[in-house]
Amino acid sequence: IGGSDIYSLVLDFEALLQQVDGGLQPQLLVECGEVTCRAPVLSPAGDMLAYERTEKTGFPQVWVSSFAVDAGGHPAAGEAQPSRPGLAGDAAHQTLLPTWSADGLLTFYDT
Repeated sequence: IGGSDIYSLVLDFEALLQQVDGGLQPQLLVECGEVTCRAPVLSPAGDMLAYERTEKTGFPQVWVSSFAVDAGGHPAAGEAQPSRPGLAGDAAHQTLLPTWSADGLLTFYDT
């Protein structure tokens, strides 16, 4: 069984209504390969993404990637892959359910 990737989709309702090309164009944010990535959450500024990453034989852990953002606070279209993802917690611990506070602090369960 393969893994999962994480995409961003900014809806352009005007283009959809006019049936113009480009109304729905997903942008790859995190390529996970053969591992499972889930529960993505963008930071309030839109420049960081926290998500759970589970290796095939392991347990879930929270990882974080950072991005360049456009004027609307969305990951900038056409940018290269985000910064190299980093583990947010202790490598020996299972970490779950990432979320961001309004002032940009990352919280998650650490078991």
